[in-house]
Amino acid sequence: MPGDGGICEVRLVAVWGSVWLVWKVTASLSALLLGTFPLSFVAEPTAIGVVGLVSGSLLFASVLLLKPGERSFFNRLIRPYLAAALVLCAWIVIQILPLPFVAHSIWKSASEALDTQLRGSISVDLSSSLGALIVVLSALGTFVAATAISVEPRRAKWIANAVMWTASAFATAILIEHAIGRILPDLRGLAPHSAVLVSLIGIPLGLARAIEALGQGRTGEGVRSAIHNALVLVGIVLMLSAALVNAAREIAIPMGVGAILIALIWLTRRSRISALASIVAVMALAAIAAASAISLRDKAELPLAISFSKAPGNVMDMSVNVLADVPRQGIGAGAISALLPTYADPAEANAPEMASAAGAALAEMGAPFFWCACAIILLASMAFYLGAVRRGRDWSFAASGAAVIPGIMLAAFILPDRLTVGGTILLAASTGMAAAQRISRLRTNAE
Repeated sequence: MPGDGGICEVRLVAVWGSVWLVWKVTASLSALLLGTFPLSFVAEPTAIGVVGLVSGSLLFASVLLLKPGERSFFNRLIRPYLAAALVLCAWIVIQILPLPFVAHSIWKSASEALDTQLRGSISVDLSSSLGALIVVLSALGTFVAATAISVEPRRAKWIANAVMWTASAFATAILIEHAIGRILPDLRGLAPHSAVLVSLIGIPLGLARAIEALGQGRTGEGVRSAIHNALVLVGIVLMLSAALVNAAREIAIPMGVGAILIALIWLTRRSRISALASIVAVMALAAIAAASAISLRDKAELPLAISFSKAPGNVMDMSVNVLADVPRQGIGAGAISALLPTYADPAEANAPEMASAAGAALAEMGAPFFWCACAIILLASMAFYLGAVRRGRDWSFAASGAAVIPGIMLAAFILPDRLTVGGTILLAASTGMAAAQRISRLRTNAE
């Protein structure tokens, strides 16, 4: 019937229109990731506002524009990650709420000093905790958008490229600063804060993609493929150089762990070892290494969250005092900077900071929540590892997620630097891409 042909044509136009819009959203998310580099040079409140607005828009657009088959796969895939993230958001909201019975003692002191009744909260700095909540929600929006977009491997490659090029830009900034700093010491500090941590996101992704491309013989597919592989290798060299120049000793272990995990995934895929046997072996090795490191650490008398730090003695003493006074419910997300001046030496010129990022996070979120979050995050890394081992092709996305998470966690126990807004967005996009490609959509549909 003529009418049937017209209906089919309309449907075809609608499908192509939807596909075009999804690719437009993919390009927009890639632009956001690339934009995190220039945003790292602006004031943090401005960066938080821009990232929050863009990530929220991309979240709704990416989910609404998915094709029915992709949307059903995405809905099944996102649930556990979404549940864990919402628990984090709920805990930050609880810390902000006026709850006098669990409020930090600082509110009682302020009430007595001002001679007025104050309804305190767990958080000692409500504005900082609110800013942290916005950052977490922005990261969650980016994670969900990246997961939705990356259910299709071609779109996932766009996200991977954006993460790689942005991480390379951060690395280039570190190298330029190092070169200029030797000539003009006053110009040191130009590179974005914690730029070295971004290398821990880009290096595993670059290694995994390079190994996958070489294993599948993609280097001979043409000029475009050869140029792409060459750029990936250049990016890896830049990030490795920047990491070693900035913090060679401290960053070597997190980088090495990420590289080892990528190598183990590749060896498991090449051998006849089952995925289950491989993950059990990795868990056993990780448990032995962790137990050895904890038992043999030099500063065994210090809290575990800061005992691997190489910070100066005065910073270590201040961090110990802070953690000794922190209640089990923490002091509020993002609020550590408001509390540290009360513990720091007034004669100290630099802004006070905790000995390690893990110590700061423990103080803010509370010990029970912090250690539970660490366990859940490591479970996600194990899930990505299994996904990378079991996949046929496009395994590099899940492999990068499996390597990035332990690397960032180890760096948090060693370095005082914390990911900025831009780095957090890059990490969210990288793990969202890994979550989407952990399981093949075609295999899931077949099952």
